[in-house]
Amino acid sequence: MLKYLIKRFIGLIPILLIISFIIFFMIELMPGDPLSTLLGDTMPNDPLERARLREEMGLNRPLVTRYGDWLGSLVRGDLGKSSIYGYEDVSSVMTRTIRASFILNITSFLLALLIAIPIGVKSAVKKYSLFDNVFSVVVFLGVSMPSFFFALILIYIFGLNIDFLPIGRMTSILRPESVSRMTYTLDVMRHMILPVTVMTFLNLAPLARYTRNSMLEVLKQDYIRTAKSKGLKDKVVIYRHGFRNALLPLITILTMWIPTLFGGAIILETVFNWPGVGRALLRGINGQDRGLVMACLVFFALLRVSANLLADFLYGVVDPRVRY
Repeated sequence: MLKYLIKRFIGLIPILLIISFIIFFMIELMPGDPLSTLLGDTMPNDPLERARLREEMGLNRPLVTRYGDWLGSLVRGDLGKSSIYGYEDVSSVMTRTIRASFILNITSFLLALLIAIPIGVKSAVKKYSLFDNVFSVVVFLGVSMPSFFFALILIYIFGLNIDFLPIGRMTSILRPESVSRMTYTLDVMRHMILPVTVMTFLNLAPLARYTRNSMLEVLKQDYIRTAKSKGLKDKVVIYRHGFRNALLPLITILTMWIPTLFGGAIILETVFNWPGVGRALLRGINGQDRGLVMACLVFFALLRVSANLLADFLYGVVDPRVRY
């Protein structure tokens, strides 16, 4: 299993290189002058001076050469400066925003899993019952409701009408060293309540539906009927024989869901003013911050290929046949 994972990891390296080059090429097609973005208000008016600076910064060099320079800087941990974050190092901005996004997305994802899997299994076992019908209505609402609309409803009720929960103005996660650990933790938890509620509900519905459909396919198999005919208890048949086999298609969905969480959180991070990587990407696009946009998109690509590698590992854990 370890040898297989090492081979898969080595095979992902050229894929990442190709993806990063495509992203670099697409960013070069963005409108605007990268020199003016880098210099800001200090941009000289003299065309000769601008040409000298362009040559000094390597902006007039071929695309492949500039990509090689960026790749070398990436290996050294230097991603350049971010113009929209006060010319702070892009690596520092990414570290801070990725941490904020992980706190929000992983919390909501785990909560959705803990609720969705038992509901999906029970709904499959009690097919067409009252519980299953109620579950279908909830799934329909969760799949159909836009995330920003549900977020605005909660903001209006709990943030503006009742004024019970904060809807923005989060500062401690940006500067955790300036407050005590307890103040930092409580501030993060209070600001997480509304976005985590929205993301958990919207992720809960499709995850529970996938679990239900996967369980229904497994419960139709002959070995389930054989296990029942041998007199095994229903819990043993459902969870030991049925659910473990239902996990195989579910693993693919779950691992592919993780990168989607971060990409789909761009809207919610903007609505709730959450300082995550999705909001940083949107700000970078609006401000033509090419270095920040490049770093964010490469992070999303790395997240996607890492999810593929995680799926391969989980296949081997759940189904021993995969290891051979």
